[in-house]
Amino acid sequence: MGLTKKIMCAIMYIERKFKFKGVIMKLFSLDKVQTDIKFIKTGIPVFDSYYRGAPVGKLVSIFGAEDAGKSTLGWYWIVAFQTAFPEKNILFLDYEKKLDPNYLKIIGVDFERFLYADVNTIEEGLELARARMKKENDLSLLTLSLVQAQTKKSVGTLKMLMLV
Repeated sequence: MGLTKKIMCAIMYIERKFKFKGVIMKLFSLDKVQTDIKFIKTGIPVFDSYYRGAPVGKLVSIFGAEDAGKSTLGWYWIVAFQTAFPEKNILFLDYEKKLDPNYLKIIGVDFERFLYADVNTIEEGLELARARMKKENDLSLLTLSLVQAQTKKSVGTLKMLMLV
């Protein structure tokens, strides 16, 4: 069996298993992939030059060791999204209970458009965000600061969820 036939068999197996056609595609069929993603400059020159900024409308997960700057990056994204979308709010779901309002003020967070929720589980937080989106539809960024709250009251690593 040739390599191409083996690859096609593997793709068909994966599509049957996950019941989702198109989950894997050939490199030359990338015309199906969204390539017109908008990016917001974060104000962090090295990050912006390497990643083009923060993507709009995409789920972004930031991983790293403790005290590596994941939350700080998220706070700079908050400022960037408040600047880019002045008519929208930011919802910050705090699971770690480490929010420092003084630092947020220093970096330029607009507290008039900064919604804060002290939640215990990812389910609580996402239900709150869903209700806010249904009622107001005024969020440009949903930021989750968490370590162990991602899955049902257990372990997780999700850091950012982009909504716009």
